[in-house]
Amino acid sequence: YNLRDQVAVVGVGYSRVTRVGQMSVTGLAIEACMNAIKDAELKPTDIDGLGGASPPNAMDVSEGLGIPNLTWYCNFSYGPAAITGLIEGANAVASGTCDAAICYRSIVKPRPLPVPPTARAAMDSYSGMWPEAPFRAPYGANQILSWAGNFMRRFMYETGVTAEQLGNISVTQRRYAGLNERATLRSPITIED
Repeated sequence: YNLRDQVAVVGVGYSRVTRVGQMSVTGLAIEACMNAIKDAELKPTDIDGLGGASPPNAMDVSEGLGIPNLTWYCNFSYGPAAITGLIEGANAVASGTCDAAICYRSIVKPRPLPVPPTARAAMDSYSGMWPEAPFRAPYGANQILSWAGNFMRRFMYETGVTAEQLGNISVTQRRYAGLNERATLRSPITIED
């Protein structure tokens, strides 16, 4: 399905990068969307489509932006979250479901809190929804570093790639981040780091 000459990205917006508790995930999404609308030289009333990862809820973002009438929205919590809204929004515009869609992704790291036993049980049952859960849940390996580390180790084993070769990816990406005024971490790092 080719969207060439049917859909265009006409504005991009960012929110500020904040520390824990400084701004809600909804507030960050609204700020980024308002900046994208301004960049596109549009008004919230020009927007009739909205797609974003939950949380925040798309209806809360729509209300915060002052969008009076949505003909399309997508509130997803699956897939490659950073781009899913863009894919769905482009398809909505191409199909004529909406004329102008705004798509967002907003993330806030929650404050660490002690997890009550009942919440831990709910989290453990939720982890059972994933096919690989029986191999991770018994070890408490439901966070990204624990399972991504396993993938990395297996990749190293199968390909012979070294830790230093993989480390060069981080060194290179940090060098690129140093060129980006919005990057959170901009100071150079070395393989030794």
